[in-house]
Order: sequence, then structure tokens, then C-alpha cells
Amino acid sequence: MYFMEKPIQILLDIENKYNVESIQVNGLNVWQFLRIRYYFQLKLRYESNMATKRRKYILNKQIKKLLLLIYSGIYKNNIRSRSFQYILFTDILEDREIDGYISDKIAYNIINSLHGRLVVCKNYRNQFPCRANRYYYKNYFQAGYFEYKIALKKRLKHYKEESIINISILDKINKEYSIFIDYRKHIKNFFLYTEELINYYIKTGIKCIFINCYYTVLHMSAIFAAKQLKIPVVELQHGLISKENGAYNLKIDIGKDTFPDYILVYGKKFEKMISNKLIKKENVIVTGNYFLEYNKTNENKYAKEYINEMKKKYKKIVCITSQITIRDKLSKIIISASKKAKDVLFIYLPREYDQFIERFSNYENIKIDNNLSFYNLVKFVDYHLSVYSTCILESLYFKIPNILININNLSSNYFYYLQKYKNIVRFVETDDEVIDSIYNFNKCIFKNNEIELISSFYDTGNKEKTVSFLKKYKIL
Repeated sequence: MYFMEKPIQILLDIENKYNVESIQVNGLNVWQFLRIRYYFQLKLRYESNMATKRRKYILNKQIKKLLLLIYSGIYKNNIRSRSFQYILFTDILEDREIDGYISDKIAYNIINSLHGRLVVCKNYRNQFPCRANRYYYKNYFQAGYFEYKIALKKRLKHYKEESIINISILDKINKEYSIFIDYRKHIKNFFLYTEELINYYIKTGIKCIFINCYYTVLHMSAIFAAKQLKIPVVELQHGLISKENGAYNLKIDIGKDTFPDYILVYGKKFEKMISNKLIKKENVIVTGNYFLEYNKTNENKYAKEYINEMKKKYKKIVCITSQITIRDKLSKIIISASKKAKDVLFIYLPREYDQFIERFSNYENIKIDNNLSFYNLVKFVDYHLSVYSTCILESLYFKIPNILININNLSSNYFYYLQKYKNIVRFVETDDEVIDSIYNFNKCIFKNNEIELISSFYDTGNKEKTVSFLKKYKIL
């Protein structure tokens, strides 16, 4: 019954129907962080068109995860014991090359301004770190360290089971909406992380916290721990903020113990999409996007030469970005379109390792090149093709038109406000419509209203605005 309803509608329905404000542990309304776990289960179900299931882990993945966990517990131990004023919680997906070094694409000017006084806590997402001399910053350690610490506590039973007030509400939600959420596990992990983080902040002297995404369990624990010590928390926008995103769409008062004190966003359009139940409007601050500015003025030599060479063979060149939940359907449409349009080159850009790329190996006009990324490639192609990636707005920043495949209505749900801009965005449903758009949707000069639209999403002057924020709030 609920499988085809939009996840944000179901989440808001739950919050309207049930007294979720009363679900408490140790005086904290735990719905603040549990709602995000429910939202992402609903999102996965909706986007995949299937019931949520408990995950099954393959043995070799379990072994790799265990090895990484142990490695995280011992790697960079000297850094973890040093004193710092600031900490940045981020992940490997933000890693990009800037001026020859790997840095964090959304926190570059934070790192640059607080260099030496800031330590980076990075989630490597089941990967091992690259060589230390490749990083722009030298003070960093793995977020898996905290997972390692709580895993030891759970193994040694060094914790107490928390009493959940009004636990029956969670059971009713699970049953009515057919969701498999192990809320006891999430609650246990949240408080174990909190305990470790409070100890870490006190030991190292942390005075301010920066976070690239507030709504992971670790990051919400990091925020809650900071608020116990009256340490300010600043979130840096890392992706798409919209009314469809349950992390930023909140209609009820459930407290702000696990929410950031400030959010730095790319542009005014995103500023308006954040609920004041989450954060005060005056604490949402527009600072632009440094990495887009950097790529607008810097060309990647390899990407430029690669595209120039491909233009000798193909009539049109399309770059493709994807999301995990729609890769299966998207890959089938790409393959079908490639068979019908042999003079079009499709360059698929996986966000991280993607088993679906193996499907493309038999098609000459579908390319995957690990030396190419969306940011160094997009300004040289004819079109960007996607479903609901943040890259859709970023491609417009580089004045590259979009072709959006409206799988499960995701494009129209997330980017409804782009539907009237037919000069720069096309919404399609089938492979034939994709091909028609590639051949007949000509690149054009952006009109004034379209340029204004792009400016509302991405302000300029990130370096100056970031430094101004740090000075105004006495962080710098």
C-alpha cells in the first residue's frame, strides 16, 4: 500500500499520526536521529520499487570490513592523541584533486583557513587511505576508529541497555509501514558513539566542529556530544537539499539536540529549502561552492584531450551520473540507447565502485575511464544525462544542458522546479526519447532568467564568504 508513496510523504504522515516526540532515552527525543533511518529505508524502497529487506553480507566483504575496522583502530594513533581546536567530519566521496593534492572539495577553504589547528576525521567507506603525501592536509584519521572503539565495548559488554520510553510507537510504525528498522541497534550505537566523542573532544580540546553531512549516526552523535560541551557545530552542504529530502523537511518540534547550529549552503535557493524546525533561518548562511569555481577557471588537460579525440569519432558526447538505487534501470536504458545511436558516445561516471559497469564492457560507444570525473569532464561534453543527482544543477553551472530520465518519477519529484526551463533541461521517460533529445536538443545560449536560476543555486566568492563567516563567529 505504501510502497509507491513518496518517502517524504510517508515520513511526514508518520510524524503527524504518531506522538514521536514522546519517544525518549535518557531524556533525549531519539526520533531526532531515528527519523533519518526510517526516511532512508522508505527512500530505498520507493526508488527500487521493492520491499525493504535485511541486508545479506558476502563473506569476503565481511572480512574486508573487519580488517578495515582493526586498521582504523591503530592507524594514525599519534594524530588522535594530539590537541586540536577544530575537527572536520567528512568522507572519501568529497576527495578531489586541487592544485596537485587531494583535498576535501566542500571544505577546502575551511581547511585552508584553519590549517594546523584542524584535524580531519574521514569515513573511507570500506576503502583503505591513499598515500599520505597525496593529501593537502596532514592531520587526519579514520572515522572507523570510533566504530572500532564501540565494537570493542559491545564485544566486551561494556555498556548498558538503554530504556526506551514509548517503545511501542516504534513497533507500531515498523508494522504499519512494513519497515525493518533495528531501532535498538541504532540507539545503542548512538549513545556509545556519543560517549567516545565526548571523551575525544575533552582530551583534544576541540572548540568547534565542522560536518559535511549532519544525518549519519556517527555525525548526529558527534553533534549531540558537542552540545553537551557547548561546542558549536557547522554543517557544510554536501549535496542536494530539497523539499523531498527528509533530512531538511521537518514540520514538528522534536528538539535540536542532534542538529547543527549553522549550515553553510551553496546558494539562496537551498537556503529556502531548509525547515526552521531544524535550524534558525538566520543561521543558514550562503557561502557558494569553491570546487565549482575552481573547475570553472581550471581545465583538466587529460579530459580536454580525451574529448577532442572522441569528437573525431562521435557526433555527440554525453556524460552520465547515477545513484545507487536506480543503477539497474538506468544501465538498461543506456545500453538500449547506445545500440540505436552508434554515433553517440556515452561516458558513464560511477560515484564509487559499481558492479553494473560490467554490463557496458561489450559496447564500444559506452566508456568508463577512471581518470575522468564529472567535474573535470562536464564542460567539454554536449549533454549531461542523469536521474536525480546533484550534478544536474552543477552541469547547469557550467552551462551544459541536462537530459533527465524520469525513472520512478524521481527526476520530476526532486527537480520539479526545472520543468519550465525547457531550453536547458529535458525530462524523458524512454530510450527513444533520450536519443531524440541527444540529436535534437541543441546546446544554446543561456537566457537571463536561466542564468539567474543558476546563480540562485550557486553563489560566488566562497573563499571570501567562508573567511567572513569564520571571523564573524570568532572561529578564525
